[in-house]
Amino acid sequence: MSENGLADLPRLFEEAEQALKEARDRLSELGDAGELAGKSADSLRESATAVQGFATQAGDAAQALQSVQEQIRTLLERASNLLTGDDFRNLSASVTELRDAVEKRFEELEGRVAAVEKLEQERDRLRKELEHIKLHVPQRHLKKALQTLAAE
Repeated sequence: MSENGLADLPRLFEEAEQALKEARDRLSELGDAGELAGKSADSLRESATAVQGFATQAGDAAQALQSVQEQIRTLLERASNLLTGDDFRNLSASVTELRDAVEKRFEELEGRVAAVEKLEQERDRLRKELEHIKLHVPQRHLKKALQTLAAE
């Protein structure tokens, strides 16, 4: 090393120190980038797990909906068969017969109510007539008429 070489030594140390600092900074950046990549990978794994859970739940829900749809289809087929089959016709005929029977009984009851109303009117008329007789016929004639009726 020459004298000039010794004079250059501090500058060389500074350059080496600067190069080491730059290398350290780059290594730090690479470490940060690696940490960020690790966090991103963790986040992606968590997202993948969440998506997989959602897909499982969605599949279960779709299967349940398919089951419900099949049940509804079966019920609709049964209802259709009931409405178009003999069972419905028989049920309809039975309902018609029942309606006719109820109407007939209702007419009978109306007739009986009318008969009772006539009887009540007759009873009221006879009461009035009896009251009239009591007021206008002497008591002794009434007693004699009652005894005659009782004897018959």
